[in-house]
Amino acid sequence: MFKKTNWTVLLVMLAISSISGGMALKSTFEYSPTFGWLLGFVCFLSAGFVATKKLKSNTN
Repeated sequence: MFKKTNWTVLLVMLAISSISGGMALKSTFEYSPTFGWLLGFVCFLSAGFVATKKLKSNTN
């Protein structure tokens, strides 16, 4: 169904939403900003890896 899914955009949106969610839940859970930032960082790294891999496969 979705053969040309852009994983980079999906991972960046997930990173932004996890950071925002972590900051929004600051009053509910003490360490939620930390978890939000860590998950966001992992998603940003994954998005960079996917974008680099996609770029290398397009140049070959």
